[in-house]
Amino acid sequence: MARKKLCRSIGCNFETERVAYQDLRESLLFINIYFSSLQVEVTQEELANTIENFWSDIGGSLGLWVGMSVISLGEILELGILILRFIRKRSVRLLSTEQKRDEAEVKLNDGLNQIIKGFNGLNEEKQERRSEFNDGLNKIIKSINMLTTEQQKRDNDENANYSEISIVENALPKQYNVFPDHVL
Repeated sequence: MARKKLCRSIGCNFETERVAYQDLRESLLFINIYFSSLQVEVTQEELANTIENFWSDIGGSLGLWVGMSVISLGEILELGILILRFIRKRSVRLLSTEQKRDEAEVKLNDGLNQIIKGFNGLNEEKQERRSEFNDGLNKIIKSINMLTTEQQKRDNDENANYSEISIVENALPKQYNVFPDHVL
């Protein structure tokens, strides 16, 4: 065994024993390592689900389970409001229609009564009764126009799926003498 010498300066040389390569060959092992590819793979560990994904998964599951979403609830609310609005407008329209019909019937009855009075007194007082007769006819024409416009409104409401359609009221016809002057 060789004795170890201490090196006390930089230029110190150690004496070494020389060993033959043949003697080392039996006790040495050479390993060659080659890369299978020249790419570098970086592996990092990440969370499978973030907190946002977790809450969105819960919301999606609840949406499928309940079968509704916020949009569906809004649409149901809008439908309810539209139905209530339609019922309110319909009831107001029916009340006003009944009032107009009653007024038209009263005017019709008044007009018929004036015509009857006019026929009864036609021979007695021709000029006075002629104006009553014309007034009665005008009242009848007005009431018939009112009734026909109401009927047209109802028909338009039924045909247009209850959409609001404004109908211009019929203008009163020009007043003409019913009887020529030579007849009276």
